[in-house]
Amino acid sequence: MPTIRDFHGTTSRDEAVHVVYLEQRDARAAFAFVIVGDALPRIVHWGRPLSDPSTLVACVDALRPQRVSGALDETVRGMDGRAAFRRARRRRRTVLPIRRH
Repeated sequence: MPTIRDFHGTTSRDEAVHVVYLEQRDARAAFAFVIVGDALPRIVHWGRPLSDPSTLVACVDALRPQRVSGALDETVRGMDGRAAFRRARRRRRTVLPIRRH
């Protein structure tokens, strides 16, 4: 007999989250979808039953793409990678003159 459970919560942006979790222990299968606000449902789990399905409320924030600034995580000191690559490339092109005696 399948079990249906509901979980409610909010996202980091204070949007209402409704998770519906369906589980059938005999078949060792589970399915969950999430509804955020007025949006269409999204599948967040399909597979073996979860030990704690209430954690699916928190996975909604993981579905959102992160903002990427394009900045470096830490300051690079010294020669940057491109300059080192250019310098190494110049060295490879250097042809030594052949001296014949």
